Amino acid sequence: MASSLLKGGICGGITVFVWSSIWWMALPFAEMNLRSFTGQDEFTRHITEHAPESGLYFLPYADRFGGATDAELEEQQAKMADGPIVLAVVQREGMNSIGGSMATQFVIMLLSAVMLTWLLMQSSFSSLWQRAGFVSFAALAAGVMCRLPDWNWWGYPFGHVFCQIVDLGVGWFLAGLVIARVTAADRRTHS
Repeated sequence: MASSLLKGGICGGITVFVWSSIWWMALPFAEMNLRSFTGQDEFTRHITEHAPESGLYFLPYADRFGGATDAELEEQQAKMADGPIVLAVVQREGMNSIGGSMATQFVIMLLSAVMLTWLLMQSSFSSLWQRAGFVSFAALAAGVMCRLPDWNWWGYPFGHVFCQIVDLGVGWFLAGLVIARVTAADRRTHS
């Protein structure tokens, strides 16, 4: 069983990593929903001046757990109704190397594939297609749970969220085929 878990995790992780790399780097979908600020240099200076540390920033913001008054919270709600609303990740130190980020992503995919392999090994599905569908559906469920709230609450463009969910569905279906295939031999042995 441990052998199947390891084989499924490694082979599935590699498969989904390769797929996702193609989806986000070789195809245009990743950038279809990105927009550019006008006056980027000026905007960058403004961010540098007003975002004192790296982190997640929200505009308009009143810290309801940090002592904001009722009046400040009401003002925040009014500003939210009028817009604009901004949710921004600020990395003052810049981005890590692309190689380092790719290595971290690969580890994330391996870990995810091990977890999905374990879930698949708990199932009673017998056909390759059922087993691949199970892995794909589990990944789609995670995508819907994690990405649709980003659209609903934070205003992520639906096209961006849709692209992420499609990436998960296709990538994990392909990985599910591989995981189902490499774990099939052990499944037959233990039946």
